[in-house]
Amino acid sequence: MINTLQYTKYDAISHCLDVIWSKDIDKLDKVEVENTLSKLANPKTKPIDVIKLGHKAGTFIQKVPTTILHALSYPITGKYGITHGRALGFLIPPLCKLFNLKLDIKKCSIPLDIDIDFIINKAQTYPKFFNTKKQINLKELTKLLKHENFIETRKHKALSFVLENTMTNIPKDWKLQIFHGLNNLQYIKNILKDNKFLKSIEDRIIFTSLNISSVTQEASSEIMLSKEL
Repeated sequence: MINTLQYTKYDAISHCLDVIWSKDIDKLDKVEVENTLSKLANPKTKPIDVIKLGHKAGTFIQKVPTTILHALSYPITGKYGITHGRALGFLIPPLCKLFNLKLDIKKCSIPLDIDIDFIINKAQTYPKFFNTKKQINLKELTKLLKHENFIETRKHKALSFVLENTMTNIPKDWKLQIFHGLNNLQYIKNILKDNKFLKSIEDRIIFTSLNISSVTQEASSEIMLSKEL
């Protein structure tokens, strides 16, 4: 039930985002769309209200067809059998970064063996894929979808295992960006140096300093959602 409600919310949020990013947004009351999106993204919104807001979001796409988000979700569902809402939950955070929109939505996990290049190529056959106010940079889109982020400011003893597990499970053409603290960069680099597997793929790992010594879980979520990330 929880997943069903969450996936319903992802779909409704995507309806709002697709029309906000559309060239045809002027056919709608943009303020109403943005207010609907804000309420849907609020974790305190009651389930019954999510359903009502979802219905309203559905009326938006009757006037302004969906664009890039839904175009990308269709081949994920069609080829891999991943539910529509779950596919959208995976796509919303990176697409929000593409469009420079901060939205407090947790990225939904999907199997990491999906072919991102196939997904993007197939999505472009959807008539409204490019019907967005912002010109779509396909290279940037590909980079955002083939990218995993990892935040760690500690010298954690399990870090070697976590990094090896992550790099083993993400596709070979994906990169991992590690956001580290002021005091653990060398610790992480030593882990890579001492681990034969991690050392062999260190060219796929990007280091970025957060310029802080430690970070709370809440602050970590804020960082993950920031435009700079």
